[in-house]
Amino acid sequence: LNNVTSDILRVLKINFPQVIDLRHIRSSVITNCEKQEGVIEAMYKAGHRYISSTTRYQTGEYEELQDELKAKHPLETMNI
Repeated sequence: LNNVTSDILRVLKINFPQVIDLRHIRSSVITNCEKQEGVIEAMYKAGHRYISSTTRYQTGEYEELQDELKAKHPLETMNI
């Protein structure tokens, strides 16, 4: 089983260099599911018993803060 997952990860890293490890993929899938279908559905699909386990994957607040930061950053206003 370890060889199979290693082979899958190797092929993924060749095709998608931004993939770090298999946990990274799981995290991305849970985050996308939470955004599209809601926390409860993501919790069931991820196999989490408690909602707090799923809410760790929420990134909405951080994305909004990044957008605000980008809009107000001095280098962004100078178009550099």
